[in-house]
Amino acid sequence: MNTGNWLSGFFKRPTRRLRSGGQHASGLSAACVQLEDRVLLTATAAYDDVSQVLTIQSTGADSIVLDVDSSGYVTLNKVVVQGTSGPVNASDVVSIEINGSDGNNKIDLRKVRSSDFTSLLSTEIDGNGGNDTVYGSEVRDVIRGGTGNDRLYGGEGDDDLSGEDGSDRLYGDNGDDYLNGGNGNDLLYGGDGDDTADGGAGNDRVYGGRGNDDLSGDDGNDIVYGEDGDDIITGDSGRDQLRGGRGNDDISGGDDSDRVYGEDGDDTLRGDDGIDDIRGGNGNDDMDGGAGDDRISGDSGDDRGRGGSGRDQIRGGTGNDDLDGEDDDDRIYGDSGDDIIHGGRGRDRLDGGNDDDFISGDDDDDSIYGGSGDDELHGGLGDDVIYGHRGRDKLFGDDGDDHLFTGNDDGNEVHGGNGNDDVDGHGDDDGPGHT
Repeated sequence: MNTGNWLSGFFKRPTRRLRSGGQHASGLSAACVQLEDRVLLTATAAYDDVSQVLTIQSTGADSIVLDVDSSGYVTLNKVVVQGTSGPVNASDVVSIEINGSDGNNKIDLRKVRSSDFTSLLSTEIDGNGGNDTVYGSEVRDVIRGGTGNDRLYGGEGDDDLSGEDGSDRLYGDNGDDYLNGGNGNDLLYGGDGDDTADGGAGNDRVYGGRGNDDLSGDDGNDIVYGEDGDDIITGDSGRDQLRGGRGNDDISGGDDSDRVYGEDGDDTLRGDDGIDDIRGGNGNDDMDGGAGDDRISGDSGDDRGRGGSGRDQIRGGTGNDDLDGEDDDDRIYGDSGDDIIHGGRGRDRLDGGNDDDFISGDDDDDSIYGGSGDDELHGGLGDDVIYGHRGRDKLFGDDGDDHLFTGNDDGNEVHGGNGNDDVDGHGDDDGPGHT
């Protein structure tokens, strides 16, 4: 039964003309006494007793509030909704469907609670045009913003929020929610629960909140932050800034030049295409630069770093790290900890830093520095330059015409290998220099 247009007509605006003296007997100045205008509502409600579906249609810029009165009946803006058999009992409603207008609607279902709507399975709300504000219920809500710059709040339940066109703000709140920003520069916040959020086209900001979330920036230059939980984060196309936050996260930069920061936890970080800045943060991280001239830093923890193709700069940080430049001419610094360093293909510059390191130049002509500690250094293929520096080091020229310098007299071991090698013992306590 249609309950719309129940507020009709306007209060007239009576005026009182004062005497020519400009003053009323009471001392009031000449003025009009104007009564408050009343808004003509354009929302209509219909309830199907058979399907138990409550449908609300708006044709204007309405404020729509659903609630329950003291008798347990559904109210729309404080007016009891009527069905074919009389007032609609909240406990009978199975589904709620609301269609907004092209105006700026405010749709509020925060008082639709599962304790009153005991049979309610889900709601479906379409804001259509205009800049809408929509609040979901305690059950599963499917909310579409339509065109315009909308604000959508899921509330309790596992909700599905779509901003569609416009620069929208989507808040999943509690529950395992799905958020899609659509076109425009959107803000998405998953809140509590294991959420899935996709920024869509545009320069978006996506925050996972607490829970194990699956987050994607999609097209555009996006900021994606996993926050708490073990999150999966993908930047896709655009220059993105991706942060894992707390938890063991899996982050992929996607196309273009991205910033990929693992922060806390044992993270898996991939730069993919582009010139990427990858930082592991705390924890034992696995990092891969992918294509492009990348910068990779393990920070603290026992990290694994792979440069991929391109001229990469890799720094292990604290911890016992495993670092490999892979293709092209790379620069690798182990920093502190007992590190394993491979140059891979290309003319690489490798520095173990502090502690006891294993370093191999692999292919091409490499420069290798042991740094402090008792290091084992291998030139591999190519004409390499190897410096032991401080500590009791083992130097192996391997193939090629190599230059080997112990750099101290701490009792080093030098093996030239194949080729015409140049060995500088720099002291009396070095082992046999095989050339």
